[in-house]
Amino acid sequence: MSEWNWVELQECQSTNDEARTWLSQNPGSLGVIWSKKQTAGRGRLGRAWFSREGESLTASLVFPSPVSAERAPQVPLLGAVAL
Repeated sequence: MSEWNWVELQECQSTNDEARTWLSQNPGSLGVIWSKKQTAGRGRLGRAWFSREGESLTASLVFPSPVSAERAPQVPLLGAVAL
């Protein structure tokens, strides 16, 4: 099993965008990308997702997934429940 990497940001537009960029530079790695403030995140069904510093937890996980494409939409919900 690979070692987890931790990326902390003060502010970003989207932790998902940051995770995608990070993964392109670190293929096959495991990581947590989190930000104290997110200004242009995306929620379900194309909804905007904003987070102000000190009011929410905004993070994206990067990991290889054995989950099927049909079950992939359940992963964020399971992560939220776990947190």
